[in-house]
Amino acid sequence: MLAPGVCFGATAAMYFVRTLALRRLGDLSRRTVRRVDDLVVRMLHKTYLVCLLAIGVYLGSIFVAMPEHWRLVVSRVVA
Repeated sequence: MLAPGVCFGATAAMYFVRTLALRRLGDLSRRTVRRVDDLVVRMLHKTYLVCLLAIGVYLGSIFVAMPEHWRLVVSRVVA
């Protein structure tokens, strides 16, 4: 149960940080005339939940307990 918890927790944390950053940077970009602020806000706004979920799945997969013979097979397939 550790791996799904890490996956869900990491995805929720990244979504929360994204929302907080969007709100703060959006307020900042409205007060300034620099275009860099607007670009960063647009880039963060286009970050989809699926991307955050994929990163969360990867972080959760680190905590998956596999038998030793599976690790050998996976390490040969991935490498």
